[in-house]
Amino acid sequence: MNSNLKRQLEEDDLVYSQETAQPKYQDYQVYDDTKEKVKELIFFAKLAFFCVVTVLTAFVLLSAKLSPVFAFPLAMLISFGATNLVGHWVRKRQN
Repeated sequence: MNSNLKRQLEEDDLVYSQETAQPKYQDYQVYDDTKEKVKELIFFAKLAFFCVVTVLTAFVLLSAKLSPVFAFPLAMLISFGATNLVGHWVRKRQN
């Protein structure tokens, strides 16, 4: 057993160990996350637009003396439709 511990590495063993060794570091690759940032910005813009249109529509419906039970769901449906229409219009203008 002692003889194996003191054994000198041969030249072939050194060449083989150097060829199979993996690099200890990796080159830094810049990650371009601008598309994700734009998608997040569009999502929050759509959410803000939906909220503003919902509040304004609910105000108009409640001012028209519509029952709140009907005014709020109707305002949300109108806002959802308006948000989708604006989204389709923007996509159509881009192409």
